[in-house]
Amino acid sequence: MGSSTARTRPHRAWAWVLGVVVSLTTLVAVAWPWWCARAIEARLQSWVRASDPDGEWVWRQLVHERGWLRSQGSVELVVRARCSPDPALRQGGVLRLNYALLHWPTWQSASQFSWQLRPADSAQGQLIRRLLGTTLPATGEGTLGWDRSLHSSFHLPAWRLEAAQSHWRGAPSHGELHWNEDGLKLQAKVGQWRAQHGDGAITGRSLSLSLNLPMAPNSLGDLSLQLADLRGDDWQLQGLSVDTQIRRQGAHLSTKWRQRVQRLQWREWGLRDLQLDFALREIDQAGSATLAGLFSQSCRLERLADRDAQRWLAAWRRVLSHGLKLDVSQVAGHINGRSGQVGRVQGRWSLGLLPSPATGPLHLVESLVSQGELSIQGDVLPPTLHDSALASGYFRATAEGLQGHYSYAQGRLSVAGQTEALPHFQALLNMLDKAIPAWLTPTPATPQPENREPDLPPPSVD
Repeated sequence: MGSSTARTRPHRAWAWVLGVVVSLTTLVAVAWPWWCARAIEARLQSWVRASDPDGEWVWRQLVHERGWLRSQGSVELVVRARCSPDPALRQGGVLRLNYALLHWPTWQSASQFSWQLRPADSAQGQLIRRLLGTTLPATGEGTLGWDRSLHSSFHLPAWRLEAAQSHWRGAPSHGELHWNEDGLKLQAKVGQWRAQHGDGAITGRSLSLSLNLPMAPNSLGDLSLQLADLRGDDWQLQGLSVDTQIRRQGAHLSTKWRQRVQRLQWREWGLRDLQLDFALREIDQAGSATLAGLFSQSCRLERLADRDAQRWLAAWRRVLSHGLKLDVSQVAGHINGRSGQVGRVQGRWSLGLLPSPATGPLHLVESLVSQGELSIQGDVLPPTLHDSALASGYFRATAEGLQGHYSYAQGRLSVAGQTEALPHFQALLNMLDKAIPAWLTPTPATPQPENREPDLPPPSVD
C-alpha cells in the first residue's frame, strides 16, 4: 500500500508540471495576438504623427480596427508637387492605404499583412494620374519579423506622364522592400519603358534596380542598376551595369561609380566590353548639405530668396575652397572601327582643386591640377582623325597605335616630357576666377504672395 502511494507521487508531480506548461502556453497563445495588435496600432499612430505636414508625402487620418487574431484599417497619403505652378497639384491628391493584419506567429514572423494603395475617390484619381502618371492600385503583402523588421513585396501598374512635348511611360513593375534597424533595402524590376521628346525617343528594356540605405554612420547608400537594352534613333546600348557608393569620411564625402557596358553602337562605330571607374573625393560635407537643402527648399532655385542666394554662393565657395578631386581610374574597352577593324582603348584621367583661401578669388592657376593618359591600339581611326591626333602634339605614334599623356599644375603643361607655360590658358583661368562666382549666384525669385503654399486637401469621406 505504501509503495503504491510512493509510485503515484512522481506521476502527480509530472501531471502538475504538464498542467502548468499547458496553462502558460495557452496564456501566451491567447495573449500574444492581443499584445501584437496593440503594439502594431501604437507603431502606426507614431508613424503618422511623425509625418511632416509640409512635406510632399504626408500621412494622416489613421483609422485602425483592432481585433484579436486579425486587424484592419486605412491611412491617407497626400501626394503633392510642391514646386508645381498649378495650385491643385501643389495642394495634392489623396491616396488611401488599406491594410489587413493577421496576428498569428510563425517561426519566421510575428505577424503577416497585405495592403492596397489607390486614390481615395474618383475625383482624387484624376489628380493622382497627373501627379504619378497612374491611378494605381498598387498592392503587396509581407511580414513583420520578431526583430521588428518589415518585409513586403509590391506590384505597381503601368504608368504614363506627359509634359509639353515630352512623354514617359513604363510597363508594370514589381519588387521587394526590407526594413530593419540596420537600414532599408529596395529591389525593383521594370520590364520596359519609353521616353519621347519631340521626334526623338529612347526605349529601355529589362531594368533592375537595387537600393541600400544603411544606418551605418559612414555609409550614405549604395545603388546598383542593370539594364539589358537601351536604344535611341541611331545608337544602341546593351548590358549596362552601374554600381554607385556614397561614403562619409570625417568632414568629407566621397562617391564612386563603376560602369560596365557589353556593347555600345553609334552608327558605324562600336564599343564592347567597356569599363569605366570614376570617383569624386574630398567633397566638403557641410557645404554640400547646404547646397542640397537650398536646392530642394527653393524648388530647384526657382523660389530662392535674396538671403538664401547669398547662402548658396557661400556654400559653393566653401565646397570649392576646401578642394576636391575627380578620378577616372579606368577607361577600357574594344573599338570596332569603320572598316571592321577591332582595336582597344585604355586610359585614366584626373582633375582636382587644391585647397584655397575661403575669401577672394579662387586662384585657379595655382589650385587646378590635372593629368591623364590614353592609348588606342589598332588601326581603327580614320586617316583624318589619326593625323589630327598626331598634329595636336598630345599623341605620339607607337607600334600598337597611338598613345598620349599630359599633366598640368600651377599654370604649366607637360606633354611627352616637354613642359611649357601657357599664358593664354592662365589668362582664361584668371577670367574664370571672376566668372565662376557670377555663374554660381542664382537670381533671387520675385516674391509672389498669390503663389503661397496651399493647405492640404480636406480628408476624404467614405
